[in-house]
Amino acid sequence: MHHYGVGHSFEFPACGKPWTLAAIFTMRILIIISIVLLTNAGFFHSNDVISNLPTNDTTEVIKMCIKKAFYKNTLPDLSFATRKYKFGDSILLTSERLPLRYLPVNVDSIKFKIMKRSEIRSLLLADSNWERQPNYLCINNFEKTNDKYEVIIVSLSGGKYYSGGGLHIFISKESDSLRITNVKGFSIN
Repeated sequence: MHHYGVGHSFEFPACGKPWTLAAIFTMRILIIISIVLLTNAGFFHSNDVISNLPTNDTTEVIKMCIKKAFYKNTLPDLSFATRKYKFGDSILLTSERLPLRYLPVNVDSIKFKIMKRSEIRSLLLADSNWERQPNYLCINNFEKTNDKYEVIIVSLSGGKYYSGGGLHIFISKESDSLRITNVKGFSIN
């Protein structure tokens, strides 16, 4: 046992180095702060939490729009969004108008990595290999009026200047079923 001025110290048997109680306390505080920061940054986020939420009309409408976008590659520039990237076979998905909890983590066999738009943009802008970067999907608009929905889903590049394509989808709810009534495609240059 050693004593070094202020505070008590002791040796850890495994390393033989003296540690003061203040140093141990400081390390514990730093570990707790790190865990809190990592949790808030989403490192311990589980996609299962989102997928186990009960589905509602909002989520069902989003799923229907995603299916329409992928059906026969209806969404312009969709092929760029399906490029393999850091998240394996997951496609980056975000929303401008909805809380992220309404976005599905999968639709049929299509998997999504749900992130804030600012996080996606930072991730893609930091990557200097522009040729392998994927586009990301964004629910750019979501409006409900009575039993009608108007949704805009876009596939956007992650570069300084947006480019890509989108679908403007109109859906109506009749009793307990949803039906697409109109779809308009557009490009973003």
